[in-house]
Amino acid sequence: MQLDLDNLPSDTVLLHRLVRDMASVVERRAGEIERLQLIIKQLQRARFGRRSERIDAEQLALGLEDVETDKACAEAAQEPAARPKDRKPRRKPLPNHLPREEVRIDVGTQACTCCGGALHPIGESVSEMLDWVPAHLRVIRICRPKYGCRTCGTVRQAPAPERPIAGGLATPALLAQVLISKYCDHTPLYRHWVYARDQRPWGGSSAPAAIFVFAPDRKSERPAAHLEQFSGVLHVDGYAGFERLQARGNVVLAACWAHTRRYFYEFFEANASPVAAEALRRIGELYAIEARIRGQSPALRMAERRTFSKPLVEKLKVWLEQQLSRAPRRGKLADAIRYALSRWDGLTRFLHDGRIELDTNPVERAIRPVALGRKNHLFAGSDEGGARWATLCSLIETAKMNNVEPYAYLHDVLRRMVDGHPINRLDELLPWNWQPAEFVKT
Repeated sequence: MQLDLDNLPSDTVLLHRLVRDMASVVERRAGEIERLQLIIKQLQRARFGRRSERIDAEQLALGLEDVETDKACAEAAQEPAARPKDRKPRRKPLPNHLPREEVRIDVGTQACTCCGGALHPIGESVSEMLDWVPAHLRVIRICRPKYGCRTCGTVRQAPAPERPIAGGLATPALLAQVLISKYCDHTPLYRHWVYARDQRPWGGSSAPAAIFVFAPDRKSERPAAHLEQFSGVLHVDGYAGFERLQARGNVVLAACWAHTRRYFYEFFEANASPVAAEALRRIGELYAIEARIRGQSPALRMAERRTFSKPLVEKLKVWLEQQLSRAPRRGKLADAIRYALSRWDGLTRFLHDGRIELDTNPVERAIRPVALGRKNHLFAGSDEGGARWATLCSLIETAKMNNVEPYAYLHDVLRRMVDGHPINRLDELLPWNWQPAEFVKT
């Protein structure tokens, strides 16, 4: 807009209109400048911070791993074809340089069970499994002597031990190590959902647990199906798809202060905004109160919140509404304020129920390894692979939440399953019920 400053109109109404038009242009440009500044900050973090993710051959190869596993499971389900006796094994022998520990499995008697005659050695069967001992690999040699009876020609030999994977080389210890390395230390990134139960902050009786559920997308019908039988308080992030759960009438949504705080934090990081800094300070006061009452009973927590947190929350809302009227309507600061105000009922739910936390950090902690491992495992490979990942991550994360060391837990559970743990007593192997059995070397 070009104005002739030497010939300004004398009409007051026209001057007011010009000022309003100029103010509107300035506001739009201020919002655009702010948006561009945030983009520049993000580009700078991407350029000088962590390097962006790249798809390479290694990641593609890792994706094929799950496909090959699915193929092996399908083949194992089919009736095995008869093998010629003289067929040579296709598997290459394990390296000779690895240390070997021999395990002898004998028949336990020197008398023939058929006729009572004396047994004499006629050979033995030797197979090998690759074992994991912390910090190094070793080979377990399983020797099963064969005995023949000269009287009736009967051949006796101890049966081969069960293996976690039929025909596989890995012992329970090695499998546990592989699972921990892949699904705990370098968890792959899938399209997953995570649900957590953590009553420790208010002394609840239920053990903490995390459940990962694989889904091919982020549609709102996924949590609706996952939580079809759920009723109660559901603490959620800002995903709008959860709103349909609240419409059922038996689910109450609590919003997350950590997600609310994050918007102000990102804006402060971009331009050191004093308004964003003040919002962070006020939210920090709420967290300070929570730190003081953590672990107390729900009744005490609610009383403390009503006395100390409620006045802070009420003042914060008034202050946010004031700042929203002053901030550029299309700016990121206004977006952060609107994000908070639009979820105010959910954000203040903790004032009415001492069991509710301020945020969804238990789920955030459960999902954090996903970000740590996304460069190592970018692709699920298959839906079945994603479902396996979800099951294993549920066990591992729940074990950690119950202060159970994941490797020791998986090693022991796999060994018990190989040894024939009764299927009607699987609840004994849940992380919060699990008791380590005395390890007996065989």
